[in-house]
Parts: sequence; structure tokens; C-alpha cells
Amino acid sequence: MLSIRLILAAGIGIVDALKSASNMVDSPLIGGQLDVSQALASTGVFPDYLIQFWATGEKSGRMDEMLDRLAKFYEDAGATSLDQTVICLPRIAYGLVMLYMVWQIFGIATTHFNSYNTILENRSSPGWDVL
Repeated sequence: MLSIRLILAAGIGIVDALKSASNMVDSPLIGGQLDVSQALASTGVFPDYLIQFWATGEKSGRMDEMLDRLAKFYEDAGATSLDQTVICLPRIAYGLVMLYMVWQIFGIATTHFNSYNTILENRSSPGWDVL
């Protein structure tokens, strides 16, 4: 993506750059098709919105603007993902601390009830009447 943006920023059109690449590279993908959006779609690897941005840029002749919009789209998606991570991490940490505290409370309660049961069992033995 960066190399295409540099070519466009240098004033060379995308179609001319692809024609030059098709002459230099022995690849049926580049040499046989100048409609890159169809080539991208045929791979099945790229998301639909990327192919739509690319196709719009090819058809309108404003590939530089569409690449800028695509970069902004990915930037916004990354920022949203980061925001969600920042929101979720403290909740996960609080949840882990809560689980640890519940585990400790149950450990203390178990020890307490075991001691109480031991006292009740020993109470029935001789010698408790004196106390």
C-alpha cells in the first residue's frame, strides 16, 4: 500500500504504474489484468470493504483519495479496538481480584468450619463436662 501511495504522490497514475509493472514482472496476475479490484476479489483473502474502496478508486480515477480513506478507515478501526481493550482490561483485572478474594474467603470459612466440627466432635469425649 505504501509503494502505491508513493507512486501516486509522485504524480504517476495507478494505471500507468500497473502497466509498467506488467511489462517488468512475469506474472499472469499483473500482466493479464489491469483491474486490480477483480484480482483482489478473486484471491478471497482481502475483505470486501478493501476491494470496494479499491474498485471505487479505480473507476473514479481518484485512487489517492480512496487510499487515504482506506487508511483512515483502518486507523479508526484500530483506535476503536484499542479503546475497547482499554475499557475491558480493568474489568478483567477487577474480576480476577474478586475471584481471588472469594477463593480466600472460602478458604478461611472452610478452616473455621473444620475447627468448629473438630470442637463439636471432641465435645462428646470424656473430660468436656469439667469445663
